[in-house]
Amino acid sequence: MDNVEDLVTIKKRIFMSQKAIERLLSDSELKNDKANSMLEVIAIQFELITIELRRLCEKNKVYIPHTDIMPNTVNSHAKTVYGTIEITELGWLHILLDTVLPSSRHMESSGYISDSISRLLNSYKQHDKLPFYDKAGIIIIEKTDIKKESVFDNDNKAFHTVINAVKGRLFPDDNQFELSLSLISEYSDENVCHIYVMPENDMADFYYLRQEGDM
Repeated sequence: MDNVEDLVTIKKRIFMSQKAIERLLSDSELKNDKANSMLEVIAIQFELITIELRRLCEKNKVYIPHTDIMPNTVNSHAKTVYGTIEITELGWLHILLDTVLPSSRHMESSGYISDSISRLLNSYKQHDKLPFYDKAGIIIIEKTDIKKESVFDNDNKAFHTVINAVKGRLFPDDNQFELSLSLISEYSDENVCHIYVMPENDMADFYYLRQEGDM
């Protein structure tokens, strides 16, 4: 295997995480704010470990041609443990993530979001062509239980992680003339994030369908 340096880095991250966990277990007088900060560091390390391991797996994977034929329909979609992806009947790309967006104050932890979206796009691209819009609209809908939500202000949500993961693949750039953005939240027990990417001119149709209860 030619990835010794990568594995050494992963081993160091695991060691750092293990030490932090041992500190939490051994220090019963640790203040809550300090404990929460350490938990955040541990979470970031494990997220980075997962992403690095996944990239190593993809890098060293021996690809075997699939014999199964995926139906070429507008509702065909590919699934991973991170969520689902599909093209709707109206031609919009729809990604469903099994989590809500993290805080933008902890950008390191948003790598999970970017990696999930990239893997979903790659998975879909293996079977069908991804859409590309000259002027795009992104509509992000978070469905969450307010008791489990820790980020309430839209400007504190890592929505730019979503944009950075799809720009250049679904639309040229994320400047104000080529991309429009809408952030929506709903009360729900699901704790998921819906991401719709569509031609900018279709956003009015989306809002109409949503008002009618069809989205």
